[in-house]
Amino acid sequence: MDEQVEWTFPSSPSAAAGLPETRALKDVIDTVRPDLMCSLHNSEFGGVHYFITHDRPGLAEALASLSDCTGVPLQLASGDLELPDIGRSAPGVFLWPSLESVPQDVLAGDEATMNVSSLHYAARCDTFSLVV
Repeated sequence: MDEQVEWTFPSSPSAAAGLPETRALKDVIDTVRPDLMCSLHNSEFGGVHYFITHDRPGLAEALASLSDCTGVPLQLASGDLELPDIGRSAPGVFLWPSLESVPQDVLAGDEATMNVSSLHYAARCDTFSLVV
């Protein structure tokens, strides 16, 4: 995890990010304070799935229906996709938990050294995030 750009954000805005790529993305988030952040990932298993930071009317259903258009199957079970006990909004669409609801044993370190996800970091700007 210490080599994952999207998982090496500092839990405190004043703390330094470790990886150069994370520092660059952190600086962009701090400067732009985006309303929307989309992150694209690859997958070695199953089908497509989405993470959203907030449930918006009709969004989860629209994302789930994209599978019909693309022919890529939906990954229906959250399993251990990223974090334990992720909620589901629609088939293949999962609600990203707030930082406060993530079990502390998942996030190692104290507040000064703990790494969090880019979604958790951007949430302090009230950014809506979507991960595909």
